Amino acid sequence: MNEVKRFDWKQPRTLAFTTGALAFLFLVLAIAWLALRRHAEPIARRRIVESLENKLHCNVELDQVHLSFTHGLEVNGEGLRIMSIGNRQRITPGGVPMLTARTFQFTSTLSNLIFHPESAVTAYVQGLVITLPAGDDREPLDQHNPDPAKRNQPRDSLFLNKLVATESSLVLENSDPAKDPILFDFNKLILVDPGKNLPFVYETILTNPKPVGEIHSTGHIGPWVFAASRTTPLDGNFTFDRTDLSTIKGLEGTLTSEGRITGTLGQMAVHGTTDSPDFALDISVHPFPVHTEFQALVDGTTGNVALQAVSAHFLQSSLTGNGLVTRAVKVKGHNIAIDVHMANGHAEDMLTLFSKTPTPLLYAAMSLNGHIDVPPGKQRLVLKMQARGKATLSGARWSSPSIQQNVDTLSQRAEDNAKQAMKDPAANPLVHSNMRGDFTIHAGNIDIAHLVYTMPGATVLMDGRYPLVDRELDFHGVGRTIASASHMETGWKSLLLKPISPFLKKNGAGMQLPVSFTGDKSKPHFALDLKNRKQDAAATDANPITPKR
Repeated sequence: MNEVKRFDWKQPRTLAFTTGALAFLFLVLAIAWLALRRHAEPIARRRIVESLENKLHCNVELDQVHLSFTHGLEVNGEGLRIMSIGNRQRITPGGVPMLTARTFQFTSTLSNLIFHPESAVTAYVQGLVITLPAGDDREPLDQHNPDPAKRNQPRDSLFLNKLVATESSLVLENSDPAKDPILFDFNKLILVDPGKNLPFVYETILTNPKPVGEIHSTGHIGPWVFAASRTTPLDGNFTFDRTDLSTIKGLEGTLTSEGRITGTLGQMAVHGTTDSPDFALDISVHPFPVHTEFQALVDGTTGNVALQAVSAHFLQSSLTGNGLVTRAVKVKGHNIAIDVHMANGHAEDMLTLFSKTPTPLLYAAMSLNGHIDVPPGKQRLVLKMQARGKATLSGARWSSPSIQQNVDTLSQRAEDNAKQAMKDPAANPLVHSNMRGDFTIHAGNIDIAHLVYTMPGATVLMDGRYPLVDRELDFHGVGRTIASASHMETGWKSLLLKPISPFLKKNGAGMQLPVSFTGDKSKPHFALDLKNRKQDAAATDANPITPKR
């Protein structure tokens, strides 16, 4: 019987044959792979370009596409440029593409890419830059796609249903050629296309440059208006977290904000609130909570922000305002101009904001109307801020017991009650004063003009300076009383003053004398100012002396 020979892998001839066959097979596969790749990459590049052109109705340029089969089919692209979304004939100013991407990557299958290009994919993009021209005066849309219904069909194109972009930017060209474009840098941008001409769902995370903080926004954008991109609808919610106010020179504290955006890319209405639990100016040592509510209109063409209504609540006071934030010309930054109004505020709250003294100089109800300008620049806020307006204080009482007692005594003596006033100064009735005047803020100082300080029996007219950075007060003017000089004293002092009393009567007052209010803000000093030669000019105020109680 013949013996069946077994296949012996160890035989030299068999091993050589097997090795040769495998090598030949690998060579064939390599050649097939190179041929496939050589033809598949151009096919993939063409499919991607066609997909974007049909979707966005534009001309698309794509430098390179590379395929990898390591994990399914992985497509990597480089150098994507879209010249003008919605119009194949349109050339943007300076030839700048409306959309560029440094690299992109998505996964699919070879079968889907070639035979089922409508399959949905998620693309991951780096270096995405979207540039929108300033004007919307575009030529008619691409005549190859006159029917909007046909333009919206994804037929014969890859269906990109999700885009995840990092290191991306939105550039809005400014309608003012003297100003730089408006730039938004996104840490992360996610766009989801639900299809059927529905708006994109978006999520963005970006770092605000000043004050430094992270803005997170979610919402909808679209459907895209190809003929006028800035009229594309937009809505969403936003939060502004981990904001460091000290990145604005002159401020201290942290801030959070949340709100809603509605409108279009060209004009966005923003409604929101902010909260700062520890707000302070750097010249103060008294941080306190501040809550604001605001409504603003953002012009996507110029970058200007119209503050339609702003209300700020701090301590016991509230401020309301409106104004405009405009991008500066030739310098980096913004010009801020705001009209402010306070109806029922408190003077001690404003002094707490601007002072380092442990207690405010005085307590009073306060109202004011003013205008604030903050130009761009690297100076501290308190040094570059400028303001002007009018303020009124009522029911004022001084925080210093000694100053308040002097005011109480002066009021009694000015009302011709010298004997009662001098008998027991501590027993004099508590006097509440009133003040009004014009103010300007410039270079870190509050200059007050036409200050009228009234109390029962007396009026003080002054001009002066309240420094925000330094500590020394400097006010000079005149004091006018109902009582004459001799009636404001008792005993032998009254007798000595009788001969000169007639010479001290001026401008309808029983006595008029030059006075000053100077010294450290924590310990100011009220005194006669015999060196003041401007008393007559200061005393021309037509307001009468406050009558007796």
